[in-house]
Amino acid sequence: MNLLFAAGLALVVLGVLLLAAVPFIAMTYHAEGGVAAVGCVVVLFFPICFGAGAPPALTWGLTAVAALLFVLALAQWLLWKKYHQEEEKA
Repeated sequence: MNLLFAAGLALVVLGVLLLAAVPFIAMTYHAEGGVAAVGCVVVLFFPICFGAGAPPALTWGLTAVAALLFVLALAQWLLWKKYHQEEEKA
């Protein structure tokens, strides 16, 4: 199985499990900030981010999504660079 495919499948499964756990997290969350849900869908080169919930928690969630998108873009660039270096050697 391709490593990138396995990583993508693992992220999908992790996302589904996280969404299934949100109601249980919301029941036990008693802090002042509240509970928020944040999601992001990347269509071609355009990220579409959305969220709902308390504003302080939503801000942290969107910040985390932005950081994850940056890491994803960096990983994609590194993989592309590695692929093209191997292609030039051949």
